Amino acid sequence: MSLLPAAYPDEAIRWSASGPGAVSFAGDVSTGRAVDVVGVSTGDVRLAVSLLGYQGPAPCVETRVVEPVTVPVRAWIVHGTNGPAVPPSEVPSRLAEANRIFRQVGMEFRLVSLSNTVSGAPCMSI
Repeated sequence: MSLLPAAYPDEAIRWSASGPGAVSFAGDVSTGRAVDVVGVSTGDVRLAVSLLGYQGPAPCVETRVVEPVTVPVRAWIVHGTNGPAVPPSEVPSRLAEANRIFRQVGMEFRLVSLSNTVSGAPCMSI
């Protein structure tokens, strides 16, 4: 289905959720071409969209809210001849980006240790 912006402004596109699972719309915004949802309770959820003036069946997306799983992460910083490929100070921001992406499938990565391998030249040739 293709929506031309002029024919369907964001205000004319309304999302709803139903099913045994539950979600909330982030910021209470449930209109527009893109919405963010946050899982509230586990189970299957059907996200349906109604379009002002559209008479056909409501387009929908079926998804599942799952219990989150925390994955422990042990980061190793390997130093080659030019120093580390990634400075240790970047590890938290890289984990935050991974968590932003993987949150939608119920995964979170938690840093449990950060180690530096200073003489990692042999590791750099793997």
